[in-house]
Amino acid sequence: MQGEIVANANQILKGVQYDFELAFDWDKAYYEPYYKYFSHPDIEVRKYSLLIFVGGLGNWRLESGHIFKSTEEMNKINPDEKQYKYCFEDYIRSFLKYKESIKQEFPLLYSRILWYLLWLDNRRPFDSIFTSVDSQLFAELRYTLTASGVDASKFQENFLAIIEEVGLTHTRLK
Repeated sequence: MQGEIVANANQILKGVQYDFELAFDWDKAYYEPYYKYFSHPDIEVRKYSLLIFVGGLGNWRLESGHIFKSTEEMNKINPDEKQYKYCFEDYIRSFLKYKESIKQEFPLLYSRILWYLLWLDNRRPFDSIFTSVDSQLFAELRYTLTASGVDASKFQENFLAIIEEVGLTHTRLK
């Protein structure tokens, strides 16, 4: 199963070694509930799960892909398709729950996730997009974003350092 999770993430993330904002292949054949693996005991599964999250946020920022849905939106989707959707609040809850371990293990990747979340929330507040989500979740997220000291107006020019931090090369995926 661990190998399948990494293989599926690898399929989605083809090209991640060049940019987090590329339009990735979000085909349902490669879907996994990656947020469940943010604390997985296998570092490869953790790493790729977080790369899926940052890739989804990067696609959203560039508007090259919109993978995240709210629970309310998911309830309107055909049950056969629902299982292949990325529920935004699940990713946020998991990120908040494991933020300290993510920050410790992958500090640069953690910082980029914070930057994307802050930038996206500043562009259009999450609670105006995901109106059915408990506002307390976004309040907790905003507290984390504010406390981080990350400045959404200053893009972090550390992509290659992040790729190196997670053990990838910028010429190909492992």
